[in-house]
Amino acid sequence: MDRPRLKLVVVNIMRMNRHLKLKQRVTSTLLVMLMTYCFSSVRADSQLEKTQPGLPAPGFELQDMTGQIHQLETYAGKTVIVNFWAVWCAPCRKEIPAMNRALAKLKDENVVMLGINVGDKHEAITAFSKDYPMDFTVLMDKNGAVSQRWQVTGFPTTYIVNQQGRVVKRFVGDREWDEESMLNSVRSIAANGIKSNRIKKISNKF
Repeated sequence: MDRPRLKLVVVNIMRMNRHLKLKQRVTSTLLVMLMTYCFSSVRADSQLEKTQPGLPAPGFELQDMTGQIHQLETYAGKTVIVNFWAVWCAPCRKEIPAMNRALAKLKDENVVMLGINVGDKHEAITAFSKDYPMDFTVLMDKNGAVSQRWQVTGFPTTYIVNQQGRVVKRFVGDREWDEESMLNSVRSIAANGIKSNRIKKISNKF
């Protein structure tokens, strides 16, 4: 083989070698990212056990869209549906109409619904609400600190907090909130909360 052809072959081999090394680095990086994600997910899931039914719901102090401050403790004595969502989340958009319909049926039954937006700007939420009106109170978790304390790992994630401020149920993913089974579940929690309050009042008399 003459020298020019030999040189061309060597150059091509070097290029292929560089390309293979690049692919190996990309593959290794992706593998590390995947392992990190899986580890984080497992760790988050183990932490979620800490917020399982019966334990106190983490408190928060968040602004609504008008700038008014809301604290979870303000809703003591009520059953509170706490929904974490984001404007880019398709399942969040899907369940909003059902949440509105559910609230219309439950609002006179001592039930409150709070939608905590995570990480979006006020302008983005305002624009979003024009296409997807929300009848419930929207609060802004601008830096995601509250969602971290509640151990939220995906959107939408919804918690039901009873009248004593304890987490009773947790749902990951969208739900048909106005289905009779879901409504009855919330009503049952609300009824149990009223019963517990009555028992506490009676015991306090003695």
